[in-house]
Amino acid sequence: MSKYAIVTGNERGIGKALTVDLARQGYDVLVNWFESKEDGEQVVGECEEYGVKALLHYCDVRDFDQVRAMKEFALENFGKDLQIFVNNAGMSIAGKLIEQDPADYLTVMNTDLIGAMHCAHEFAPVLADNNKGRFIIIGSCSGIRSTLGNCAYGVAKAGIMGLTRGLAQELGPYGVTVNNIAPGYINTARSAAFCGPEMIAGIKRSQVLDRIGVEEYIVSAMNYLMDNPFVTGQTLMVNGGSLMF
Repeated sequence: MSKYAIVTGNERGIGKALTVDLARQGYDVLVNWFESKEDGEQVVGECEEYGVKALLHYCDVRDFDQVRAMKEFALENFGKDLQIFVNNAGMSIAGKLIEQDPADYLTVMNTDLIGAMHCAHEFAPVLADNNKGRFIIIGSCSGIRSTLGNCAYGVAKAGIMGLTRGLAQELGPYGVTVNNIAPGYINTARSAAFCGPEMIAGIKRSQVLDRIGVEEYIVSAMNYLMDNPFVTGQTLMVNGGSLMF
């Protein structure tokens, strides 16, 4: 069986861009859908255009049993040569913590942080058994500088930085690197839906570079971390210089 990669939450946006690029590089891919099977099927089709194997599998990363089932599905259908795992699944529910329904902030934490831990628990040992590979987590600059009305998201993404460093220590002896990509504002269909012109202008003012981030910048960051075997335990900020000061 061929080398393969898994990206969670890859029906659209950044996750889709990462997955399609991995297919372009010749990796077989597992497409993990959660919200839209139709979107997932579209990703499968785009990946197959590169002549690779692409399979669709439903998984809610908040559910440990579903994550374990996804691992068993991957091993059965792709084999043991997992080389790249990208934990991209994430979400946010806006609201001040002191006013928020606990169910909302628990949903954010269970998706963004606990879900990543479930994936690390199940898939990091597969990489370790191969004595090679990359475990990459998509975090956020909100884990470094939280924003008003998004406290739970910031807490979860700060936890991702701790998970990155801790897991890097565990997997280092096996030749597996673990890193976190922390995007700033990236223009996706979802982000564009709630960011109007005034907010975009404010984002630009907060950056050193006078442009808006696009999905391809995160793809480039992933490829850098895939290519470099001596970078591990790091948070790579991709934000146009917005947190330099």
